[in-house]
Amino acid sequence: MRTAIPWYAPAKQIRQWGEPEPPRHTDHFGLFYDLTFVGGAYVAGLTLKSDLTTSGVLTFVGLVLLMRDAWISNLMRQSQFQAHSLVHAVVDVINLTLTMAMVLHMESTKRLFDPNTNAALALILTYSLIKLVEILRAYDISRNQTTSNGKNFFWRRVGLTGEGISLLSMAAALVFVLTASTLELLWVFLFAATLPKLVAMFFVIKRADHRGTRERDFVPMSVRFVIHRNVEWAMLMLGESVFSLLIVPAQHTLNFYVVFVTGCLTVSNVYVHHFVNYETDPERHCMRIKALRGLIFEYTRVAVSVTLVAFGVSFKVLLENADKGTLKSKYASLFGVSMGLSLFIADVSAILHDTGVEPKGFWAYWRTLLQKQDHPIGRRLGRVWLFKFAVVAICFSFASFELSAVGLSLLAWGLTFMSVLLAVQQTHPCMDIANLFRSPDQLACPKASKWAQLVPQQQEERTKQPHTGVLASPVLAPPTDQSTDNSGVNGHGAPADADLVAHRTSLV
Repeated sequence: MRTAIPWYAPAKQIRQWGEPEPPRHTDHFGLFYDLTFVGGAYVAGLTLKSDLTTSGVLTFVGLVLLMRDAWISNLMRQSQFQAHSLVHAVVDVINLTLTMAMVLHMESTKRLFDPNTNAALALILTYSLIKLVEILRAYDISRNQTTSNGKNFFWRRVGLTGEGISLLSMAAALVFVLTASTLELLWVFLFAATLPKLVAMFFVIKRADHRGTRERDFVPMSVRFVIHRNVEWAMLMLGESVFSLLIVPAQHTLNFYVVFVTGCLTVSNVYVHHFVNYETDPERHCMRIKALRGLIFEYTRVAVSVTLVAFGVSFKVLLENADKGTLKSKYASLFGVSMGLSLFIADVSAILHDTGVEPKGFWAYWRTLLQKQDHPIGRRLGRVWLFKFAVVAICFSFASFELSAVGLSLLAWGLTFMSVLLAVQQTHPCMDIANLFRSPDQLACPKASKWAQLVPQQQEERTKQPHTGVLASPVLAPPTDQSTDNSGVNGHGAPADADLVAHRTSLV
């Protein structure tokens, strides 16, 4: 039975610290709101294509940062608070209109850099109004909260880690636009409106973790909801690649269709690569493990947004130059660098999650990888990463190959297909570095399950105990023979039962 929507009702905090996450999904308006950023990614791509100079590329990055900042501010609030009234619905529509206006004025750098067009002025004003709406929402939330972290929500959102710094940057940008004769340094103010907040949040979270005041200072969010929404954002950015392949006049030549087909396969490979090792379990995700790691994960999402849009733009260039000779070096560099970075960032961001080295963290992964090269899994994973670095190096050197659009598209398809295979090997149970820290009966591969039969009593005791998330001991390579003798040592000299447990523990 539907209930009447009140004219106004205070926003409610979704949950308190220690409480389970209630089920939460994207509503219809949220999906409708996302359509704005589909157009925004396409418009930002056109801006990059029209100007591949240093100032043009930096301006493009600044425009993508503005879109991500507007989207993530809305997401964080929705993951912490829930509002259901006509007043909040009207505010949502106002915010949607302002976001569309911001995307509308993300014009080419030729117009943005021209003070006579007022394009930069309109962009700054619309973004500033979006930030004012967020401040109004933060005030509405904090005014009706009873918990200490809820009351601090307004100051967190408006202070150095919130929207206040964006408004200060936009005020400086407004003075710059009204007084400067050329606006090629506009990207500086676009960066200043977004990046300082992320840097300040890093130190604030690090300080809260050090003092143990995270639960007092911050509002818990719905991790599962944020994970799901980040997947949708990645799809929006990948949509630029689809648009670039489809919104191009067909030339009906062999080279054109070769580039088109390989482009479709390459985009599909990039899609699979980004999500084959994307963590969807909230309990293993870095945002649940540690707040600081979750913030670093947000840094990777920002970088992936920029690289995926640039990657999509390069397909438009390839299709337009399918029947021409060697592709210009600047376009080849755009294609290779954007593809290489998008693949590499997706691989590195996967290490932030619970890979079995928790609680040591991100750098422990690389230390363990170097220290365990005498282990079969460690050697295999080391080779995987060597191939990953080789793929990135080849992508970065696309311009030096002097290939045509057809040659580059075929090479890109081969590299992305190899990256998918490497990503699958990285996440395979028998090839994951997490298995270096698990006992044999916790491994999912067939050889390990045979080895686990050597210690049935230990396996039975572990199944009776609840999972505590405590770091398990490292293991050795599982032998192929299961035979044991009466001395308590199997046929390969590996200790059994209690001796095996003590032997593994001594390796930590």
